[in-house]
Order: sequence, then structure tokens, then C-alpha cells
Amino acid sequence: MELNFKTTEEIVTEVYKTEKYWIHTNHGKLLDTICGNMAFIYGYDNEFILNRMYEQQKQLAYLNFKHNEVCKTNDKLVGLLCKEGNFKGVGYAVSGTDGVECAVAMNNHYWKIVDPTKTTIVSFSPGYHGATYLCRALRGEEHMSNVKVISAPEWQQVGDRGEYEKVSFQNVKQLLETDKSVGAIIMESIPWATGIRPWSLGWWRDIRSLCTEHNVNFIIDDVMGGMGKLGYRLSQERYGIQPDIVALGKALTGGFSPLSCACAVERISDVIKDKWDYGHTWQPNMAGVGAALAVWEMFDTKKILDIEDQLTMLGAKLTAMGLVRDFVVIGLIFSYKLTTPISADTCVMHGLTGGPDVKYSIGGCAPAIADAEYFREFEARLINALTE
Repeated sequence: MELNFKTTEEIVTEVYKTEKYWIHTNHGKLLDTICGNMAFIYGYDNEFILNRMYEQQKQLAYLNFKHNEVCKTNDKLVGLLCKEGNFKGVGYAVSGTDGVECAVAMNNHYWKIVDPTKTTIVSFSPGYHGATYLCRALRGEEHMSNVKVISAPEWQQVGDRGEYEKVSFQNVKQLLETDKSVGAIIMESIPWATGIRPWSLGWWRDIRSLCTEHNVNFIIDDVMGGMGKLGYRLSQERYGIQPDIVALGKALTGGFSPLSCACAVERISDVIKDKWDYGHTWQPNMAGVGAALAVWEMFDTKKILDIEDQLTMLGAKLTAMGLVRDFVVIGLIFSYKLTTPISADTCVMHGLTGGPDVKYSIGGCAPAIADAEYFREFEARLINALTE
């Protein structure tokens, strides 16, 4: 049995089956409010994705990461990613954590060749980025001499965002003006570790301009937000900016296979292409390539933005009922800040899985396949839980 040191709930949930956005358990049929840690946004039993994975595995189960081995499906996915994000090169990894590591490796390889003095990477806390030592250092939990962590604009009410962003931006600006060793800034496309707090469009554009001004690579960790969760395949499309490097994972394959990647613009790719030595056994994971191509084909921005509107209307209704004091909705991701705290056990007993910040808010991710049944059940179960 896996050790779970964080379990504090009194109720143990035994899972029997997963389908669509439902989880069948010993406590009944639960509506999954976080889509399998925000990866399975197309449901748990999506036949289209599963069939594409099977077809890919039958045709080609393994592709070596040597430069002289190619295949059409892999080339197709690389081409789609590059065209969508205005990139030139893609490096594969496995988990979202690996994708972030790959993105940082791209940055490091680039600066070793172009300017070896640019060794520092700037990140924000609170944040996440992943589970490795590097990723923990990026959120300030471990120490690395080449990582500098700045306090993120940790606002609690949407109306306060501008004031917090102004302070944080000035800290970033001052650091870049005084420390010429900075070679990159990395940001999550949607902060979530201590609550959903999307940065404003102005923040994104100002940071992008600041990086350009100081010759700093701008890296977006798009693992949590990418491939639809913010409404677009790449979150940069929502924010209207061009990053230098992007890390993708999770919903890249709809959750059906571990596969992540880092994508880089031409300026970086052309420098590192002959010096790139970052790799592992599953590079790429061909089942993941098949799943990613299926997700790409079924992707529908309009439908996701329609779901965003419905989540917004639900938030407004809950606010009018006095159950929610504030809420944030961006794409499929939502956070309803509660008037009265509830427990994770209460969520389960009312047919909800809960979310990453249950107690003071109900936060999570709606599926990209959310339909009338989903919203009917979600609203009814949530109101029952909040009015217990």
C-alpha cells in the first residue's frame, strides 16, 4: 500500500470504477470536481482517445530518442505544437514535473552557449511546478544558489489583485535591474497551490516586456493551465503574449498517458539543437503521442468558453444565495470562496469529490465534456453540501 502521510479525513473512500466525470465508490456515485488532478478533462473512459492510443501502440510502441529515428505521428504532434505556439523545437518528458525540468534545461543549455554568466532563474511563491528538488526550490521549499524566489501577488479578493500585483512587479523589476545573472523568469499559467489566483492581462504583458528589456527568457509552466483548462490549447493565447519556453503536461494527453514536453522559440532552439542531451527511456512515449493527437483533434475552444460562462453564472447564483463571498472562474478552472467553511468529508457525503482547497473554498476543474447533466448535478450537490 502506498503511504499517504497527508490523510486526515475520517472517511475512507474505496473506488470501484471511473467513467465520464463520475467516480463510483463505497459512498456512492461521486461527481469529480477536479478531473483527476485536472488531467482527465475529457472523461475517464473516452473511447476516441483510448482507440487512438491503441492504434498507435499497434503501429509503433517505442521510438528511440536518437536523432536518426523519426515517425510520422511524432513529427505531426511536434509540428502542431510548434505551429500553435510559434515555437521551433520540442523536447519530450514524462510527467509535468519532468516537463518543467526540461524547460529549465533548455534555458540552461541556451545560456551556457550564449552567455554563461546568466545562471539565475527567478520564480514566485506560493507556487508548485512539480515534485523534484529543483521544482521545490522554485517554490521556496528547498535552497539552490541559482534560484531566487519572489513573493507572488497573493491576493484574497479579486478586487485587491491590482495592488498586490503592483508590489510584486516592482520587486521583479528591481531584481532584474540589479542582478545581471538572471537568465529566466518562470511562472505558472494559473497559480493554484494555495488557491486559484489568475494574474491579470496587464501583469502578463508587463512581465513579458520586462523580460525582453533585460534579455531574460520568459518560461511559462503551462502544465496546470494548458491544453484547454484556460480555454485554449496554450494559455499564452488567452494572455496575448509570446513566451520563450513553455512546459506542457497533464491534459496534453487527456490524462490517459504520462507525456509532457517543453517547447522553445526559434532563437533558443537553433542554439541548442546540436547540444541537446536531455533525455530518458520514454522519449517520446508513443501511447502518449497517440492520446495527444486525439485530444488535439477533439479540442473545442468555443465549448470550453461556454462552460466558463456557465461556471460564472453558477458562481453568481451561489453569491446571491449567500453561500459564496467571492469567486474566480477562468476557462474550466473555478474557485468558489465559501461564506461558511465545510470539510472534505461533507463534500463526499453529498456526492462531490471536493477539491484541493476544500474548507474555505470549493475549487477545481470542470470537464471539457461538461453537459446539462454535469451542471444539474454539480449545482444540486454543491448547494446541498453548503446548506447542510
